[in-house]
Amino acid sequence: MVENTVARDAWMVDVVRRCQRGEPTSWGEAIRLFRPLVARVARSFGLSNGHVEDVCQNTWIRMVQGIGTLREPEKARSWMVTVARREALRHLREHERHVPVGDGHEWDARPCPDPSPEDRALTGSERDQVRAAVAALSPVQRKLVALLFGDEECSYEEICARLGMPRGSIGPTRARIIKRVRQHLADLG
Repeated sequence: MVENTVARDAWMVDVVRRCQRGEPTSWGEAIRLFRPLVARVARSFGLSNGHVEDVCQNTWIRMVQGIGTLREPEKARSWMVTVARREALRHLREHERHVPVGDGHEWDARPCPDPSPEDRALTGSERDQVRAAVAALSPVQRKLVALLFGDEECSYEEICARLGMPRGSIGPTRARIIKRVRQHLADLG
C-alpha cells in the first residue's frame, strides 16, 4: 500500500514537472490523474452534472495558466483541490438563485388556473420564436441543444459519445448557442 502511494506520488510529481516544461503529452496524463479529485470537489458543492463539468473545465484552464508558478510539484494535489474549490465557489456565485423575500402577502394571491386566450397566444408565440431560433442553428448545435435541454438528462460523456465532440468543447459551444439564440430572439423584438 505504501509502495503504491509512493509510486503514485512520484508519478504525479513527474507529470507536473513535464507539464511545467510544456510537454504536450503530459497534459492528458495530468487530467487523467486529477479528474476524479477535481470532479469530487465540484460535486461536494451540490452542483448538477453540467455545472460540475463547467467547474472541471475552468479548473483545467487555471491549471494550465498556473502550473508554472507551482514551486513544489509534490503539493499539486492540494493545489488542485484549492483551485477546484475556488472555481466551484465562483460558479455558485455566478449561478446563484435569487429567492424573493417579503412579508408573504405576494403568496396570498392565487393565479387563475386557466390562462387567458391572450396569455396562451403569447406563450405559443414565444415558443415558436424559440423554436425558430433553435432551427436556425447548425444540425450539430440542434442535437446538442436537444441533449442538454431535453427531457432526458445526459452526462457530458454521453453527449461526447453521441455527437463525437471533445469533452472540453461542450461548455463553450453551449455558451455560444445560448448567445446566438438570445441574439435571434432580441432581433425579433
